[in-house]
Amino acid sequence: MNILYITVRADHGGGPGHVDILINNINMDGQKHDIYVAGPQDKPYYSKWAVNTNVKGYFILPHRKFNFLVLLKLIFFCKKNKIALIHSNGKGAGVYSRLIKLFIFKIKIVHTFNGVHVDKYGWFMKRIYFFYERIFDLLTNFYICVSKGEQDICIKNKLFHESKSTVVYNSIKTPVVSAEKPIELERCEDKFILVTLSRFDFQKNMDYLFEIASTTIHDDSILYVLVGDGPDKERLEKLKLPNVIFTGFKNNPQDYLACSSLYISTARWEGLPFALVESCSLGIPIICTNVVGNNEVVNEGQNGYFFNSSNEAVALIRKIKNDTILLNTLKTNSLGVYNQKFRIENMILKYNEVYHNLISKNFS
Repeated sequence: MNILYITVRADHGGGPGHVDILINNINMDGQKHDIYVAGPQDKPYYSKWAVNTNVKGYFILPHRKFNFLVLLKLIFFCKKNKIALIHSNGKGAGVYSRLIKLFIFKIKIVHTFNGVHVDKYGWFMKRIYFFYERIFDLLTNFYICVSKGEQDICIKNKLFHESKSTVVYNSIKTPVVSAEKPIELERCEDKFILVTLSRFDFQKNMDYLFEIASTTIHDDSILYVLVGDGPDKERLEKLKLPNVIFTGFKNNPQDYLACSSLYISTARWEGLPFALVESCSLGIPIICTNVVGNNEVVNEGQNGYFFNSSNEAVALIRKIKNDTILLNTLKTNSLGVYNQKFRIENMILKYNEVYHNLISKNFS
């Protein structure tokens, strides 16, 4: 089967990371898929996908922009390479995939939202977006939702019928961790370290994290390590909190996770956050906001906790920091959550089942 994965992002983030995992693992259970990718020339994934021997062909898309001429060329690319199934990831990719079906109706379209991100839309824009998705539902064969919460939101807003969808959690292989500590953490053995892997933007709500960090500023034993980049980073760096370390983007974020005591997320919304899944795979407990996606990785009181205010977050940090038995129990349970729900082998089996059923015409 010839499969085309479409993404309008190839930069850092969960969506491109998920496409990368599929490219490298979709044939792991013995399936015979020829993989093609349509995506932009962003760092870091374009340079990886362009030379990946699993990728038979790469079509260049503009970064998060729609271009009708590009669409026409992509349609020709699909015909030339006899694409049988397109799997689009994210809103922008979904525009391309569904419009292609207007021209090549026999192609099967699978779409993944990777989070129905409408929180920053006003009432009118939400109505427009939901109307557009309901129209495009006519051109979509099946949906893969990355969390039950995401599926529930879509069904509630009548974006598709439940029978046209399934939930498959984003999954990962256990990260390989370096034997050496990151240079920023070499002298932090006595610190209780909280790590976040994040884009510094509205969704990730890093101002909230700084509010939490400022409340513990006088406790020299607590350190916050922020791995990532984004539009809010420069402004936040100017605050110069002594208990916060900015690392910038790193190719080895798992090494920072492995050195942490807790993972913290202040996100306003999520799809299914890879960073939380990675934390579980390394046995790292989590404290986070109680939003869609987060609440399907964290089991309250088992492998982490939710907070609704900076004071609650600080109380949780101090509670876990001062109770070694509790910390070790949370670590054990976090690894258990990963083994139960997020092993990559289970995800690949479910994806291949969807693909096979679509091509076999079990789904209309």
